[in-house]
Amino acid sequence: MRFRAGTFTPPVILIIVGTFVVIVGVFLAASLFDHALGWHPDLSVNAFLLGALLATSLWVFVGVIALVTGATSWFVGSQAEQWTAKALNTLGPDWRVLHNVTFLEGHGPNAWVVDIDHIAVGPSGVLVVETKYTSNALDLDARRVPKHLGQAVDQADRNAGRVRALLSRDFPDVLILPVVVWWGWQITPPKAPVRRVGSVSVVAGADVERWRSAFSTTGVLSEAMIANVCRKLERYVTALRTRDALRV
Repeated sequence: MRFRAGTFTPPVILIIVGTFVVIVGVFLAASLFDHALGWHPDLSVNAFLLGALLATSLWVFVGVIALVTGATSWFVGSQAEQWTAKALNTLGPDWRVLHNVTFLEGHGPNAWVVDIDHIAVGPSGVLVVETKYTSNALDLDARRVPKHLGQAVDQADRNAGRVRALLSRDFPDVLILPVVVWWGWQITPPKAPVRRVGSVSVVAGADVERWRSAFSTTGVLSEAMIANVCRKLERYVTALRTRDALRV
């Protein structure tokens, strides 16, 4: 589980410690009060209740911190990426899939790193894949494109542009296909295996049996070309990581 820097700031630590002190103090005060009145409660029961309350408080704090910092969303999103990875790995033996491919955007001190979830290279071209998850209802065939679906489509399109710019010099004729894979238990898949929103393909992750066949058709890229494209991508990522390592 990841937490943002600054999550456990002094005020947060003070609140956590203070809460535990108050809980223990209340139990000690109650115990002293019982003895003052001549009562002799079962100490094992008190110890059990104190432990249960402390454990419950700890889990409540962990849950609140996870929600506040976005750790829960990160975990679910990471799981969805693994589902997409498994689906892409079944495209066929002629396909090669790269995961978490980093690109450098901008120049100089203002440059930043963009992470592309997956890039699949196969006979029919290069799939630049963005994975999304939602716990809300989402109809991928909705006539009016929902805002968050439109944002995902724009993101996939921009990522495809980055890959296209990298490959255009050595592989100008390679087809670059941006794809958004949506996961979620309330997702309504499109009637067709793939919905086109502009140049972007939108699919339901759970509908993998249909959309996988739509992408894994025989194409024009040879095995040697597929290997060369992947090598180009891997060299770029390695060079970027080496540059970052040298800055440290």
